[in-house]
Amino acid sequence: MTLPSEFRQLERAVLGAASEAELENPAGLRLLLDSARLIERHNTGHGFNTRFNVYGDHSALAPTSNPLNGPIAHMVDMGEGMVMGFLLWFADGYPSCL
Repeated sequence: MTLPSEFRQLERAVLGAASEAELENPAGLRLLLDSARLIERHNTGHGFNTRFNVYGDHSALAPTSNPLNGPIAHMVDMGEGMVMGFLLWFADGYPSCL
């Protein structure tokens, strides 16, 4: 999977891991994410959202769940049990928000 450089390293890693979690059609999800373009990032103070659009003539997916559970990241030097969870949201069968 080759996401554009406008996505941060963490976003690229999480989206790559999320595509592997999509058991029904991981190759289809990777294809959609390859055409993703960043819209905006929003920091809520408790987390962040990365909104993006998918471009191209690709078929929509029927994801195994919406949101699709992504990986869990352990936050270094933040204390035991401090984790950050990721969700990949879909709109009309297309990934749209992390």
